[in-house]
Amino acid sequence: MANCEKFRVIYADPFKVQIAVLKSFKALCKQFPNAPTFQCANAGAVMWEDEGEMWFAMVIPRGLPVQTIAHECVHAADFIMENAGVPAEGNTEIRAYLMEHIMTQVLDGPR
Repeated sequence: MANCEKFRVIYADPFKVQIAVLKSFKALCKQFPNAPTFQCANAGAVMWEDEGEMWFAMVIPRGLPVQTIAHECVHAADFIMENAGVPAEGNTEIRAYLMEHIMTQVLDGPR
């Protein structure tokens, strides 16, 4: 992972994945120049490959409604499952537990 002074890192067990959590897409672009970004979004979850390594990040600005945080945590869970080769279809319990695990860490940190 890049310089951790500017963002938090949460973990997605049992997939052994680290997720960078940043406050803005501007911060995401600064820390991870190869990450995908969205011009009109203020929050999001992204996955990308850089030099053969998979990277995961979430943009969760201060004051984001809990419903939107949940929405982005579902995207993060889907990306992690996709990367691990676990299809979302038929694995709703895995997806639900993973989403809960990610969201708990996001909510437990500074917001």
